Amino acid sequence: MQETKFILHGQFHRANGWIMNDSLSYIKATKEEAIATCNRLYPNFVINKVEIDESEVEVVKLQSLI
Repeated sequence: MQETKFILHGQFHRANGWIMNDSLSYIKATKEEAIATCNRLYPNFVINKVEIDESEVEVVKLQSLI
């Protein structure tokens, strides 16, 4: 099963009326799983847009200091 990185853009709504724009990322098999995880962990996060992160993974190579 291949997993994809989903970026969920939206707003945190606080009880005192404060609203903050933010983006959350989840690595899941489907968009629906990413949304369900977000809703479970952050019920006060209102999702406006979901996109797939297709950026290349950066591979770090170790170098000797000597």
